[in-house]
Amino acid sequence: MHLADLKWNTAFTSTILLHESLLPNTYKISLTFNSNTDNIKNQNRAFDRIKFLFQNMLHNGLIMNYKNKHADGLSQYSDKIIMIPEEPFDQVLVALIHSKLINIVEGNIQITEVQLDSWHGDNVTYTSEAYGLTKLFMNGDFGPVQWWQHAKPITFTPADPKFKIPEWKHINLEFDKTEKPKHNKTKKPFNPTIIDGGKK
Repeated sequence: MHLADLKWNTAFTSTILLHESLLPNTYKISLTFNSNTDNIKNQNRAFDRIKFLFQNMLHNGLIMNYKNKHADGLSQYSDKIIMIPEEPFDQVLVALIHSKLINIVEGNIQITEVQLDSWHGDNVTYTSEAYGLTKLFMNGDFGPVQWWQHAKPITFTPADPKFKIPEWKHINLEFDKTEKPKHNKTKKPFNPTIIDGGKK
């Protein structure tokens, strides 16, 4: 069963490195989405991945431009690093989050809109849809494939090629890859067999 125009709201708090300053910031998020599969297990797993992104990967994280001269030094002092290609302005962050969401649900949910506002952004709401800046981040060339361009549960791109990127199966959020049997199987034609009854 496909469900349409579902909405979900959440919030998270992170610290941002803005130019030379470290600033705590609180974000509010609103998602609009449709289910995109008849596999109920995968629908639920996709939604659990969405919650995991906000609750376990972004909440209490340190968000910073990976080109900032302080980024490498500060990254040693946080367990949750969110590296982004620009300064952490809300209009950039909402597009990156939308891009990551599209990737982590792997087609099981269609995320049509993401809205974000924050305390440091004067609670101005920025909206991301699946085109414009979001499409640029999804398909743009940033050198190596960046964390918002793939589905794995990570929010930075490791500089060390030997770094072992985690997998969803390690946190029990892997999708069911088996195909469900089709409900509209083609029926075999009825071919009656005539039996000789023995009469003459």
